[in-house]
Amino acid sequence: MLRVGAQGRLERGRAVRFEVEVGNYSPTPRDVAVELTIGASQYRLNGLCAPGAKTLLTSGDVALKDVGWQIGRARLIGVEDALPADDARAFVLDVRPAPTFALLTRDSSKPHPFLRAD
Repeated sequence: MLRVGAQGRLERGRAVRFEVEVGNYSPTPRDVAVELTIGASQYRLNGLCAPGAKTLLTSGDVALKDVGWQIGRARLIGVEDALPADDARAFVLDVRPAPTFALLTRDSSKPHPFLRAD
């Protein structure tokens, strides 16, 4: 497992996609399954990794529920290789609260009809 990350800005309730990059340095293709755990939630990513290549696995859209620093772990499932130490990777995410907007205007709060200059 080479890298774990997320696409886009991480906000509470906003859909995000997770990415896990795996490398296959053997001469044969391999089916790869990754279990992604973030807090109490688990997701599974699957794909085929070509021989001697890196493959980027992506999740479907996930809406994060909690705000603040989230601890996660990605783990390869059912893999037997010469270096088991790289079969799991811990990561952290900083999930921000959803933005709050205010609209300021100089227009009057009382509605009035438009005057026509004919």
